[in-house]
Amino acid sequence: MHNSKTKEITDDEITENIKARIQDTDIDFEENDEEKLKLNTVRKTLYKLYSAKLAQFRRVRDKNTGWFIYYWWHDFEKLNEILLEKEQQIIGKLRDRLKFELNNYFFICEKCRRPDTRFKFDEAVDLNFKCPNCEGILVADENKDIIDFLKEKIVLLQDKINHF
Repeated sequence: MHNSKTKEITDDEITENIKARIQDTDIDFEENDEEKLKLNTVRKTLYKLYSAKLAQFRRVRDKNTGWFIYYWWHDFEKLNEILLEKEQQIIGKLRDRLKFELNNYFFICEKCRRPDTRFKFDEAVDLNFKCPNCEGILVADENKDIIDFLKEKIVLLQDKINHF
């Protein structure tokens, strides 16, 4: 992909460009006749960039083969806006999780201590404070570390957004 919208490049050309760039390096594009970087990988990446509004394309049907040729270019003008939106979504999810942690009292199996044996109070009552995996006793789980971690991440991301 190039810096200008006036210069378009097909996904086949992108793959060939990558092959040419890594030809004289230690990176093997093909090993035992298997491509490490497959054309489909390039296409999937381009579609992910497109869905994130960071790339655009136009499609033209080849008159000889009937196949579509895709011409791609990047569109990084909205990158900062997109990153800001994503970070705000992350902060929202972190705040939701923080609220969940603050508003619940948790129990964990003292015997197996697996993350999937963490239960809210109502669930622990329903289980008679017995682990469904090993029949161990469910004991109160201190979630202060999780709460502190979530608060720290929220502050860091909020500071990053404020200085954006």
